[in-house]
Amino acid sequence: MSAYRTAIDETARVIQCRGRNYRNQVVVVVTIAVAVAAGAAVSRSAPLLATSAVLVPVCGVFFHGDSRLLNAWRRRLLTPWSAGQLDFAAFCQAIRANPALPKPTTEAMLATLPSAGDLVSEQKVLSPTRQAVAAVSCAMQQTTADALLIDTIGSGLVVAVALVAIWSRRWIPLVGLSVLIVLPPARAWIARRRQARCAGQVEACRSQIGFSERDYTTMCATLR
Repeated sequence: MSAYRTAIDETARVIQCRGRNYRNQVVVVVTIAVAVAAGAAVSRSAPLLATSAVLVPVCGVFFHGDSRLLNAWRRRLLTPWSAGQLDFAAFCQAIRANPALPKPTTEAMLATLPSAGDLVSEQKVLSPTRQAVAAVSCAMQQTTADALLIDTIGSGLVVAVALVAIWSRRWIPLVGLSVLIVLPPARAWIARRRQARCAGQVEACRSQIGFSERDYTTMCATLR
């Protein structure tokens, strides 16, 4: 099976999986919201109504899962692209020709892939340059996923502590929020580690024959 066929099938599968996950998220959110609202109405309990705040970390979990799914999809496409077996200009054109795929979702996914402008220009970009661009793309997207995970953990902690304080009617549990001060340094440390690893990979690519600083800079500027 060609790299193009594999990439097209993989993209269609991920789009279907994202749609299914989104529907599951809607079901979970609606179920929690209705259950909390009904319970609060029956018991006339304000603390029970406050438990609807769990929707924040719950949504964060779904968003992080979607981010991981997209990152895995990009890595599977960047591998053959880095080897010169796949050109994104041609791949994007083929994907857009499939009327069965939802256009907004498809376009949003394609927009995160490196672009050389057109097929002719992309085919001139050699493997060392592609590998460097792929390293930057993976580092950027994974850093974003890491930040989302830390934010989800933070929101979950805030909600948990707040609910304990509300249900116990005591302020002492709020002291637990002090652990939030470690989250920004943790996020910065993880980001620095990923950037350092990425920089090492790019430098290794620069030492290879065929690396183009111009193409590297141009394509990295298209990354989102």
